[in-house]
Amino acid sequence: MKIILTVAGALEHAWNKAKLVHRDIKPENIMIEDDGTVKVADLGLARMAGHKRQMESLTVEGTPNYMSPEQARGITNLDCRTDMYSLGATLYHLLTGKIPFDDPDQMKVIQGQVNGFLPYPRELNRSISIGVAQLLTKLMMKDPDDRYDDWSEATAEIKKVAAGRVMLSKTSGGTSTISQPQVKGESEAAARRVKQHVPIFIRLPFWTLVL
Repeated sequence: MKIILTVAGALEHAWNKAKLVHRDIKPENIMIEDDGTVKVADLGLARMAGHKRQMESLTVEGTPNYMSPEQARGITNLDCRTDMYSLGATLYHLLTGKIPFDDPDQMKVIQGQVNGFLPYPRELNRSISIGVAQLLTKLMMKDPDDRYDDWSEATAEIKKVAAGRVMLSKTSGGTSTISQPQVKGESEAAARRVKQHVPIFIRLPFWTLVL
């Protein structure tokens, strides 16, 4: 979770300093130097909140597999919560090995972001902790009002999950792109995790994160 937390911190800094929305957070735009330094790359689509360009409403800019539902609908008045969704989609890909709504038809991908659902992550990778699954569910809520209010709240939750905790009621209400869990006893396991605070190790394709 260190990598995701660092990216969230960079996005929080950009938002707090300049109300900047990256609009294209995805694995390819997260660079890791040889010394382990994590950098957010490619600000080509970045915009200040409230900024509009002529004819922009007629186009959809970004990478469909990782863009938020509001970005997929061509809404131009985006804020930091659209990057939260994209960070969630990026984390989903890294943890499950599955590209969100992977389809050669980009219109189907866009429609998936707006109306579709992704499998619950623990059904694809049981080593993903319940806390991480809850974090993904919250980051990828369809309505930005159902995500975190700001990056400080989001980073606080990421730190909580990194410590092996679950989020309890944080994911209640609204509709998420992440499907509801189908695993029997999932809620009971979450309750046990609150009491135990046992760290979980998640193995990613190229590195191991300690949660």
